[in-house]
Amino acid sequence: MTRWVGAWGPAAGWAAFLFFLSSRPSVGVALPFGADKVAHFGAYLVLGFLLAHGVTRFGLSARFALVVGMLYGLSDEVHQRFVPGRSAELADWIADALGAVAGILVYLFLLRVRADRSDRAARAALEGSP
Repeated sequence: MTRWVGAWGPAAGWAAFLFFLSSRPSVGVALPFGADKVAHFGAYLVLGFLLAHGVTRFGLSARFALVVGMLYGLSDEVHQRFVPGRSAELADWIADALGAVAGILVYLFLLRVRADRSDRAARAALEGSP
């Protein structure tokens, strides 16, 4: 159970926060044209990053994180359709999906950088150099 919480808890918590925001009739801030797409992208970038964290902890494919992120974005848009003052938009879902992709790619890039550094440190230790 602790392993699951450590892997998936951050993504589940962020998804719950996104659901809370989507349940509100408005975000309380008037955004300039197009800025809402940037907000969707950023919110789902975080979700994608956290989903990538979960899948790597369980040895799953990054594709799984992508599917979950995209489906969650779709469900969020459907949910907003039923919230007074909100609407479902294809462009919002596209921004969600692109954000999830970006978050997953950032996580995988950072994981790769970390692995490369560990490899270099291990080789240096074996060679006896600092």
